[in-house]
Parts: sequence; structure tokens; C-alpha cells
Amino acid sequence: MNDNTKWIALISVGCTAISAILAIIVYTKQQKMNRIQNLISVFQRFANNDDFIAIFNYCDACYVRINNTEDKQLASNLNELKTISPEKKLKYLALLEEIAIFAKNSVVISKNAIHLFKFHFYYVYGNHAISSAFWDNIGIGENEKNKEGWDYQNDFAQKCAKNIIKN
Repeated sequence: MNDNTKWIALISVGCTAISAILAIIVYTKQQKMNRIQNLISVFQRFANNDDFIAIFNYCDACYVRINNTEDKQLASNLNELKTISPEKKLKYLALLEEIAIFAKNSVVISKNAIHLFKFHFYYVYGNHAISSAFWDNIGIGENEKNKEGWDYQNDFAQKCAKNIIKN
């Protein structure tokens, strides 16, 4: 081989390597964007559902008052949360299950899912008073949340609680 042929072969190999690296970078960015879009899609379903917003608002109102057990509004909010229909709560739990499954299987970026939904999971699983009121009329009550079918949510809720406590 003469020198020109060696240089042409070397340039071809270099261009191929650069193309492969650029392809990997583009693919990685596309996958990250897909994961973000998946999370946005779930969040939009939450934001566009008045029942989900109402459940979250009752939970949040309780959380704000939780340290003042004499607050009559706390008791009223907990009672309202207890009386929300099991069907609405199960739909809410289905949304949380989707988030937990997506996070567990890397369909969404876990830290972003925690950022958007940490209080949703914390209220349903992590805060005793709110959780008790939420689970009151579902299955066997508060013990229902410890059943095997809710494992993904419980695991994700623990991650969310750690994130809330550290902040």
C-alpha cells in the first residue's frame, strides 16, 4: 500500500468512529426526551382530571394542618378525604401505579418523577394520618396499602419520603 491509500483508510476509519459516536449521542438524547415526554403525558393526565386534583388538594390541605391536631379544618379535610368514592381513589392509585412502574423500568427519569409526584405518594403511603383517611374505604382499609399488589407504589413512596425528609 502506498502512503495515500493508508491515509484514505485512516480517514475512513476516523469518520466512521466519529459518526458512530455522534449516533450514540443523538440516540441517548432522543431516549432522554422520550422518557421526559412519557412523564409529561402522565402529569397532564393528572392535571386534567378534576377528581385527581381534588384528592391531592384534600391531602395537601391536611398536610398543611397536620401539626395542629386541634385545627377543626384538619378534621373536616380528613373526613372529606375519607368520603371520596373508592372508584375515584382507585383511579388515582392507578395513575400512581403507572408512575411507579415507569420509574422502576426506566420509562421515565426517576428523579424527575420524584420531583413531580413525591407528595402524591407521600400523602397516600408516607403520612400516617392522611394515608389512613385515604385508604379508609378501599379494600380492607389502611392495611390494604400493605398488600402485595401495591409493592411498586410502596417502594417508590419510600424514595419520595426520603426526598421530602432530606429537603
